[in-house]
Amino acid sequence: VSCRTDAGRNGWATGRVVALHYREDHWEPGETAPYQIALDDRFGSALIYAPHDTPNLIRAARDGPFATLPFPAVGDAVAAQNMLLHEIRQVRFLPFVLEAGPLRLQSVVESEGKLVVPTRASGPWLVIVKICGPAGSAYEGEYRVSLKCNAAWPRSPPEVRICSIVHHVCVDEEGLV
Repeated sequence: VSCRTDAGRNGWATGRVVALHYREDHWEPGETAPYQIALDDRFGSALIYAPHDTPNLIRAARDGPFATLPFPAVGDAVAAQNMLLHEIRQVRFLPFVLEAGPLRLQSVVESEGKLVVPTRASGPWLVIVKICGPAGSAYEGEYRVSLKCNAAWPRSPPEVRICSIVHHVCVDEEGLV
C-alpha cells in the first residue's frame, strides 16, 4: 500500500499492512484504526497506522501520487457548499441511497504535486454516499462512494471513487470512476 506520511516522496510512502482494526492501549474502548502499516526499509521501517480508510490517507501502491487536476483558483465556495448541502438532502430521498453525507472539508489535498491544507473558502469537500445495487443483478449489494468537490463545483466535476470492491469496466483498480 501507499500511505500519507512525512517520510515519503510528495508525502507518500510505501509499506505493507500488518494489522487490521489496529488499536493502542491508551485509546478509548472500541476506538480502532483500520490499518497498521510497516513502512518499507527505504522509509525507515517504522510502524504507523492509518487513522481512516480514505483515499487521501491510504491507497494501493503505485510509483507516484495520484494524478489530480489543480484546484481552480476561481469559484464561489459559499455557493458550492450551499448547493452541495442542498443536493445531499435531496439525494437521501433516492430509493437506492442508504446514507449520504455529511459534507466534510478534506484534511489534506494534493494540488499540482504539492500537499495543501484546504480552507472552507477553497475546499475541496468530501461526501461519502452508501448506495445499494439493483436486486438480482451482478451489482446487488451495498457500495460506499466518495465524492470530492471543489469550489468550482458544479462547473467542475467531482472526483468519484468507489470505496467498495467492484469489478466494472468504468472503475479502475483504485476505485476511480
